[in-house]
Amino acid sequence: MRFAMTREAVRVSAETHVVADVDSIAAAMSDGLRGEYVQLESRPFRGRWTIVRTASSVAQFASEDVAVARRLRVPTARWAFIVPLDVPPAARWNGRPVRDTDVLVCPPGTECHAFDPPATQYAIVTVKSDAKITGSVRSLLGSAAADPITVACGVTLQYARHRLARLRDRIERDRPATSIPHDEAIVEAPLSACLAHAIGARADVSMAGSKSGIVRTAEAFFRRHASEGVSVAQLSTIAGVSERSLRNAFYDVYTTSPKRYMKLWQLHQVRRALRSADVRGATVTDVATCHGFYELGRFAGAYKSLFGEAPSETLSKARTQQTIQGAAF
Repeated sequence: MRFAMTREAVRVSAETHVVADVDSIAAAMSDGLRGEYVQLESRPFRGRWTIVRTASSVAQFASEDVAVARRLRVPTARWAFIVPLDVPPAARWNGRPVRDTDVLVCPPGTECHAFDPPATQYAIVTVKSDAKITGSVRSLLGSAAADPITVACGVTLQYARHRLARLRDRIERDRPATSIPHDEAIVEAPLSACLAHAIGARADVSMAGSKSGIVRTAEAFFRRHASEGVSVAQLSTIAGVSERSLRNAFYDVYTTSPKRYMKLWQLHQVRRALRSADVRGATVTDVATCHGFYELGRFAGAYKSLFGEAPSETLSKARTQQTIQGAAF
């Protein structure tokens, strides 16, 4: 659902999506953000993704009712600032507990990893690389901004969080009937002020932990070799750590074991393949074995438990949708 308002020739546009599928969140993302979600609970997914665009920034609001492991990639020409709005104590971003007084700062081209428990709500504000808000954090990063940082803003973040939550609530409550003055949609100014104050006061600043790097290295290898069958021992060797250290890293970042995470990720890949545009001649067996599942009975049970439908149902729905789309053209 889309609508737009104009005040003093400045355009503000907004849209909100009720999301009933974990993959739909990544599809709803705007401003070059790329996300991937792995559902960690075997129950129907529910969420919402709301976007507000102004000439200077894009604010995106996420609400997730099911626990997920999340990977977010920031484009090379943008900065992203992730602000917790209502985050349960168990949440972890880049392997660290999330406090409602912290801002996760993601420089261009960086990637962050997260565990979002049920009922997690947060905002992502993206701006251009030369935006004023980036100036307050550049000095902390040096020339090589390879990883996100967490800035402890303390109570100074409260006003920015309040502005963001109020903006989101107006859109999600009123939708097309609402009227958003341009000055109310500007969210980067109060966020920039609290970051500058925190950095000037020498607040705590935390780099992405080494455990996040371990997970990133292990994931990259696993994704390239998933169909071959990858063991935890192989991943620990690739990451250059012991198996125990690898498990601890996955628990710190995603609150689950590497073995379970790999299996869930594979199941999501199968589902995406079954729903893709090129499924007319495919079979469930073809797709499952291509993604490393060879015990088909066990695979089908795990798939249905996680997604609430058999893989054959997913494939049938995709074919029906293709037929409808083909008839439309």
